[in-house]
Amino acid sequence: MIINQTAPGSVLFALPVAAAAVFLLDVLGPYSPETAALFVPLILLSIWAFSAAGVAYTGLVSFVMTITSYVLSHNNGFDRTNAQELLVILVVLVITTALSVGISRRMHRA
Repeated sequence: MIINQTAPGSVLFALPVAAAAVFLLDVLGPYSPETAALFVPLILLSIWAFSAAGVAYTGLVSFVMTITSYVLSHNNGFDRTNAQELLVILVVLVITTALSVGISRRMHRA
């Protein structure tokens, strides 16, 4: 089961809403490279709401949303994030997801 049965419903509701808000802020907001870092607390919060597989899915969705945001906001007149910044953000998301999956496995095993 991906959803943790003891997680409050408010957390399960807040995670997708917050992810959508971060994505929109990343695409439309003035702080493009730094905004994707707001996915890190969402990945960490997903430890409380989901099993290890759900945490991995949350990290994957954050990863895909960050790349999509980069593609959508990277055109001729709207060139804010370069490839190196994107790479750093993606590495941070991968590391956070890997650590969170490990923490989730330990929490739900005990």
